[in-house]
Amino acid sequence: MTRGTKRLPPALLPIAAVQGAHVRRNGMRLPEASGPRDGLVGTDDGAAELPLRVAVVGDSTAAGCGVDQQTEGFCAQFAEALAARTERAVQWSVRGRNGARAFEVTRDVLPQLEDSAEQGRFDVVAVLVGVNDALSNHSPDRWESDLGALLDAAATIGDQVLMTGIPEFGTFPALPGILARHLDDRASRLDEVSRRVCAARDDVEWFGADQLDTTEDFFAVDGFHPNADGYQQWARLVADRARL
Repeated sequence: MTRGTKRLPPALLPIAAVQGAHVRRNGMRLPEASGPRDGLVGTDDGAAELPLRVAVVGDSTAAGCGVDQQTEGFCAQFAEALAARTERAVQWSVRGRNGARAFEVTRDVLPQLEDSAEQGRFDVVAVLVGVNDALSNHSPDRWESDLGALLDAAATIGDQVLMTGIPEFGTFPALPGILARHLDDRASRLDEVSRRVCAARDDVEWFGADQLDTTEDFFAVDGFHPNADGYQQWARLVADRARL
């Protein structure tokens, strides 16, 4: 599906507002995934190289909403993909919070990695944010400021920072069509800012979420978050962008 860039006609905005209220009131709320938020995958078969170090920070997708265990979530599957590609062990750490927007990830979530960061810089930090900023109707100017601060903070602990764009709301089974179209318009404008903000920073890379195959099989039972297969697909896409 290709995200549209045409604004929703003003006459449809009240319908989008009603649909949004209905989703907030009746939508399924999934918990964050259980299990340790730090782990080690792969083996180095006695090689002298230390394990690669990767971190993931962000919102509910970092926290693993949609799966039962962190091992099924984005970060652990990201580490698995990197271990398979590099034939090295990968030490992973993930910190996320359901509902977090970019400024909250910078303020509240990223500092939770301080203990892990003291062990050495991460080879890769993946940043998963944007959906909640679009849902909160943050302006492009605010998004530019909040995202820039987050990326700069992530770059202080990681050699490479990777960020995917906002997934296409039009593919989310939980969202009615007019509301999804309205949110896609917001997301398109934020993605344009993201592309520019990331391009202006060394060792930060952004790429569009339209590369994800977000069919119904991608989603968990809430029709909003990825399931284990969805996280695996997403994690492998990001792993392919890592310079290791």
